[in-house]
This record gives sequence, structure tokens and C-alpha cells, in this order.
Amino acid sequence: MQVSIFLLIFIALLLAAVLLLVASNIRKSDRINRFRGRIENLEKRISLFRDIVNDGICTYDPESMSITSCNSAFTNWFAGSESEYGRMPIDLFCTAGSPYTVSDLKECVKKVAANTPVHFEWSAVTRDGNNLRFMVSAHAIDAGTDSDPIVFIFHDVTDRKHMGDELTRLAGILESIGEGVATADIDGNITFVNKRWADMHGYSQRDLIGKHIRIFHSDKQLQEDVEPFNEMVIRKKVHSGEVGHMHADGTLFPTHMTTTLISDQNGEPAGFTAMATDLCEQKKVEAALRSSEIKFRQLFSLMPEPITLADLAGRIFDVNEKFCDLSGYTRHEIIGKTPLDLGFDPDQRQEFINALTKSGEVNGFETGLTVKDGSRFAILLFARLIEIRGDFFTLTVLHDITDQRRLEKRLGEAEKMEAIGTLAGGIAHDFNNILSAILGYSELSLLKTDPASKVFNHLNNILKATNRARDLIRRILAVSRHDVQAKKPIRIEPIVDDVVGLMRASLPSLIDIRKNISKPEGKVMADQGQIHQVLMNLCTNAGQSMEENGGVLVLGVDEVNITSHAITTGSNLNPGKYVRITIRDTGCGIQEGVMKKIFDPYFTTKPRGNGTGLGLSVVQSIIQKHGGAITVSSMPKSGSTFTVYLPTIDVVGSPVNQIAKPDDKRLPKGSESILIADDETAIVETEGELLSRLGYRVKTAGSGKDALLLFKANPDHFDLVVSDMTMPDMAGDELAARLMNIRPDFPVVLCTGYTTRMNEEEARKKGIKAFLYKPVSITRLARTIREVLDAGEGSA
Repeated sequence: MQVSIFLLIFIALLLAAVLLLVASNIRKSDRINRFRGRIENLEKRISLFRDIVNDGICTYDPESMSITSCNSAFTNWFAGSESEYGRMPIDLFCTAGSPYTVSDLKECVKKVAANTPVHFEWSAVTRDGNNLRFMVSAHAIDAGTDSDPIVFIFHDVTDRKHMGDELTRLAGILESIGEGVATADIDGNITFVNKRWADMHGYSQRDLIGKHIRIFHSDKQLQEDVEPFNEMVIRKKVHSGEVGHMHADGTLFPTHMTTTLISDQNGEPAGFTAMATDLCEQKKVEAALRSSEIKFRQLFSLMPEPITLADLAGRIFDVNEKFCDLSGYTRHEIIGKTPLDLGFDPDQRQEFINALTKSGEVNGFETGLTVKDGSRFAILLFARLIEIRGDFFTLTVLHDITDQRRLEKRLGEAEKMEAIGTLAGGIAHDFNNILSAILGYSELSLLKTDPASKVFNHLNNILKATNRARDLIRRILAVSRHDVQAKKPIRIEPIVDDVVGLMRASLPSLIDIRKNISKPEGKVMADQGQIHQVLMNLCTNAGQSMEENGGVLVLGVDEVNITSHAITTGSNLNPGKYVRITIRDTGCGIQEGVMKKIFDPYFTTKPRGNGTGLGLSVVQSIIQKHGGAITVSSMPKSGSTFTVYLPTIDVVGSPVNQIAKPDDKRLPKGSESILIADDETAIVETEGELLSRLGYRVKTAGSGKDALLLFKANPDHFDLVVSDMTMPDMAGDELAARLMNIRPDFPVVLCTGYTTRMNEEEARKKGIKAFLYKPVSITRLARTIREVLDAGEGSA
């Protein structure tokens, strides 16, 4: 019974314990659920907070080297979507360039410890391609594992960095300029000074911040300079002028100040910005100028050459009037400037300074100077270093050699033209020999051809072409100034035709060349070569004005009668009849300023290498020497018209310089013995056969020596010698002299393609009976030979 009671008591106690344990578990479960709800609510708040902040936040697992979670800002910058969590690599926000690589990031991660955040700057390229700058904070989370996750917080500082860079750049500019810069508030308290300002006053920059501006001035300067100056700044917003300043050691010095009033957003005065230039050096310069004024003024005034006085830095202190006349600047404009400011060449200036500092003097240093109006001068510099009150200065004398160099240049051009002329002469000699052969064979063929046949007409055209080629060679020689042609009566129309032909071959096809010729009744007394040269020059100028856009070039010829009441050319032409030549173009025209100078010597608007070399001043001179005049009318973009007037003369005659058709029935004949000497085989053959057809007994020689040997073998056999002037072994005039030594007054006819050694007058002085220029037609040769032989018989 007792056992049963104890058993019941034990069971009751056991049930009570179980009930107590169950009740306790129920209470614990309730508490856990409440805590879990709080945690979930906290996590929701943290997640909401992470997504609404502008900073990027991500969690990095060092063990898997991947990003396990991130907020919206991070996602927008680097991730495509939140579904990529857990497989986003760490190099998502790393670059390939140090110090922003994965390796660099790992080094930063190594420094992260629990409760010890690490801060560092970072640069990354977002998925939109933007390069952003971040301030990154890295925090380790104690997870109780071997590898604690790390939270990275990315704060975008790109705009701040850019602004900082810009401020650094502006601060660098303020520190690098050579002027003192300072700012102050409206009460005069200093808020900023650059290093130049601080050095100028003998302080450090840090010492001046917060000080009042009166620290820079004495009481007298404040009263007399600063207060009136600041009143002007308040009234005008900005003001410049000379203001006295004080150094930290109490010494006073002058400055040139420019101060600007700073206003706030409401337009109210808020402060001042000032820029100051130390005038001590300038004042020293002015003092040096005053002390040397008396010493050098008379010397400057008396010297006929330009003179400058400058310091070693190149700043000019003084110049004389001759320098002002040369440069075109006033003395006030020059003082304080450097030679580079006045148009001296920088490289040559440095070379001049090097030579001057090396020996203390420079003699005859040649350089160029561009003056105020743009003109360029060639000058020689003679300089010395001189000492004035302990300071060294450069005294420089300039000698203008522009005219000398211009004359040397023109001499060089003349020598070049001489060389071209020599070349033209050689070409003319060879070409005339070729024409002589063409002419000779053509004339032989004509003598053997039926005049009614087409071949006869073709051969006749060859003669005409030969005549034109001969005239062209004469014009080339005239242009090269090796063939001075005498004035003779000529018609202008053939020259215009020839010029038009030459211009069509040389000008672009987009330029239309037209003739408008009304045949004048009279001729002009002129040098045909010079007139040809003048028209070529005027047409070339007209063509160059239309090179870009094309146009029309018109050459007109007519005859006008100028009376004393109707002279409209602007020149002093005598009343009478004139041939008027008009060259009109539709080119760019001539500016009014240029129109006044186009006939001035040496004036040109063409770049080096362009033009014919015959200036309009020379054109005008040629026309005036022919008793005529030249005028011009032009408007910009409306073309130009040059008009040439040449006085006419009443001369009736057949055309000159024409090769007549050969006709052996009309040519004078003879039976005399003639010796032909020429090194051109074709000329010897053709002249020999033609003279043989006229009845002469002909012997030929291919050189001067061969001709002399033939003549010496039988001196009395020959009645006349026809010799070329230029032969390789013996010149024609030498052959003539030797022949006349054997037989005095022996008749010699001398022919030449071109030579500068001989002309008709010289030939006559040497006893030569006739002097002919090649190509020589059979008609001219036959008549000349007959005239020489008949003259010899008459004198005998």
C-alpha cells in the first residue's frame, strides 16, 4: 500500500515536471517567433535603406572571389540585373590598368580586418561606358568563419574630383603668372594672395590670410593713393592706376594696380580682386633714361643712322628719330618694347645676342626687319655693350642695306637672264641651221615641182612655216636681250595673231581668247620684238587673273584719231592718228590701292616664280619710248582693261621678212666660181645645188680649214666665198681675214645662225662684203651674190 502511494506521488511529480517543461518550451517558441519577426522587419529596413541610398553597396566573398549581393545603385553601375548575384566576378568594377586592377583590389582587401574599415580611392568604368571616380569603404563582417565576407561601399566623387582638378588648374595659373594677385572682402580683410604678391611684399602667403590690406601701405600712401583709388573702384566697378605699396621691411615701392569690385548674388559689393605689377624696374629704367638723356640725346640726333639703346633683356630704353623714321613707330610706341615686338626675326635675334655676349660687340650682323606698315628691310647691326651707372646696356646702330640687296638681287636676275639668253642664242644658232636645211631642200623641191601640183602647194606651205619659225627665233632672241632690232615700219595685226597663238598654247582651256581687229590704215615705227614682248606680258597678266575661274581674254586693234580737244588717255599724247591695242579680261580685277602702284619700279603682286619678268614699269617705258602711252581701268571682281596707244606713220610697202617663192627663171644667174664653207652638210648640199642651177661653178668645204686649203691651192680660181660664221675649227671672220691676206679685197659673204661677235657693221669694218642671217632663201642668197660680184666688177 505504501509502495503504491509512493508510486502515485512519483508519477504526479513526473507529470508536473513534464507540464512545466512543455509550458517553458511554449514560452521560448513565442519569444523566438517574436525575435524572428523583428529580425525580418530589420532586414527589410536595411534592404530598403541600401536601395534608396545613392552609394553602391555590395558584399564580397573572399573565398569564392565573387559578389554575393548588392544594392540598386551598384546594380545600375556595374551589374545587368539582380539575378546575376552569386556569380558576379570581382573584376566587374576593376580595370586592366594599375592601380585599379583585381590584384590591386586584393591588396586592399588584405588590409581589411574585423571592426577596422579601410578607405581608398578607386576608378572604374560602368556598364554604360562612363569612367567614374569613387571613394571606397571596405568593412569585414565577423561571420565566425575562416573567410569573413566584406562589404564595399562606393561613394561617387567624380564631380568633386573634376571640380578639384579645375580648382587646382586655376590655382596653378594664379601661381604661375608674373603679376601679384590678391582678394579681400568688402571690409578689406585679405582672403587670398598668390606667391608673386606675397614675394613682392616680403611675406609668406599663409601669414597674409586674414590680415587687413593696410599692411601693404604706409599711412601717407593710404591717404594719398589707396583711398582715392578704392573710391574709383566702388564707383566704376574696375579701375587701374599707380598705387604706392610698402614692403615688409618698411621700404616703399610703386605698383600699377588693376582692381575689380566683386558683387554677391544680390548685386551688393562683397569684395575686391586686385592685380599688381611692381614698377621698381620700370622706374629704374626711367631713371637710367633721364640720367643718359643729356649724354646721348645730341649723339642720337646727329647720327645719320638709326640707333637703339636697350638693356640686356632686350627692352628698349631709347631710340633716335632715324629709327622712328625707319620703323614707322613713334618713340612712345617703341620705348619698353623688345626687338621681337618691333619685327626682328626671333632666331636671328638670339644669334645676335649670343655673338654680343660672347665678345661684347657685334659688327655687320645682317638680319631682316619688318616695320609697322609691313615693309621688309635688310639691315646690318653694329652693337656695343656699354655701362651706365653700374648697369650694362646695348647700344645698336642699324645700317639699311635694302637698296643694296635689291640691286644685288636684280644683278643676279640680270645674270640669270644673261645665262638664259646665252642658252637661247645657242639654241637659235642650231635651230637656224636646221631651218636653213629645211628651206634649202624645200626650195630645191619647188624648182623641180609642177606649180599646178598639190606637192608644190605643200612645199610652199613649208616655206611659210619656215618664215614663221625664223621670226619666232628672232623674237626669242629679242626677249633674251641678245638681238636688238632696229625700229622699222610694222603692222600690229600679225604680232597680235602671233601672241594669240602663243597664249592659246600656254593658257588653260577654260580661258576663251578672242580677237577684235579692225585693220588700221597706217603702220607704226617700232621694234617688233619689244612690242611682241609687251603684248605677251599684258596677256600673261590677264591670263593669271583668270586662272582659277576662267573667263574671256579679248585682244582688240583699231585706229583712233586723237585731237587736242579729245585726249582721254591721261597722257601727254600729241594730236594725231594712233593704233590702239586693247587687252581686256574678265578676271579678278585690281584693288584701288594697287592701281596706284602698278607702274612703279619693282612693284609686283605675284609670288616668287610667277610672271614673265617684265614689270609694268618696263612695259610703260617701252611704250613711251615709242611715242605712245598705256592706260588701265579696272574694278575688283570686274576684270581689267589695258589700252596701248602707238602713233601711226604713213608708209607704203610690201610686207617685210617674207621668204619669196624660188623661181630660177627670175633669179640672177652667173658663171663665176664660188666656194661654199659650212660645217652643216645639208646647207652645203642645198646651197651648192641651187647655185649650180643658176650657172655658177661651185666648190664646197665642210670646215674653215678645208676652205682655206682649197683657196690656197688656186687663189685665182675663186671669185667669191660664202662662209658660215660659226665653225668648230675656224670662225668665218677669221677665214675671211686669211683669204683677204692672200687676195686683198676678195669678196666674202658671211652667214650666221646666231652670234654675238659679229653684226653687219662689224663685218663691214673687217672688209666682208655682205652679212646674212640664217635661214637664207635662195632668192636672197642669189641676189646678194650677184650684187657683191657686180659691185666688185664696178670698182675694178
